[in-house]
Amino acid sequence: MNMTTKELSLGDAAKAVEWLNARMKTHGVECGFPAGVLPRTGLACYEGERLRAVAFLYLEKSSSIAVCGWCIADPENSMRVSAEAVHALIYAMPDFARSKGATILLSTFGNRGINRIAAKAGFITGEKAINMYMAL
Repeated sequence: MNMTTKELSLGDAAKAVEWLNARMKTHGVECGFPAGVLPRTGLACYEGERLRAVAFLYLEKSSSIAVCGWCIADPENSMRVSAEAVHALIYAMPDFARSKGATILLSTFGNRGINRIAAKAGFITGEKAINMYMAL
C-alpha cells in the first residue's frame, strides 16, 4: 500500500470527529465528542485520495514540548490498513513536530497497538496513563 502523510486540514480534522462520534455511539455514548479539544495542527495519512487516519499535535507555547495525541483511524479501515496508516503517522510526527519548533515530543496514547508502533519509532515509555476527558 502507498500511504502518504501531509499536514492536517480542517476537513481532515472534521472527518476524524465524525469517526469518533460514530465510535462513541457504538459504545452507547450519545453526548458527542467535543471537537474543540482538538488542535488545528497535526498530520493526516492518505492512501491515494482516501483519508485513512489522523494524529493531532498540541504545541506548548511556553516551552519546546509538543504532545502527539488523538490518533484516529477510519472505522471502515481493515486492521492492516489502520496499522499501516498509524505507523506512517507516528514515524512522520517527530519531523513534523521539529518543523513546528518542538525539541521534545510526548505522546498520550492509551492504545497498546499505537504504543507498540511508537516504541518501535523510538519513543521511550514514561508513565502509564489512561486519557479521559469531561465536558464542563
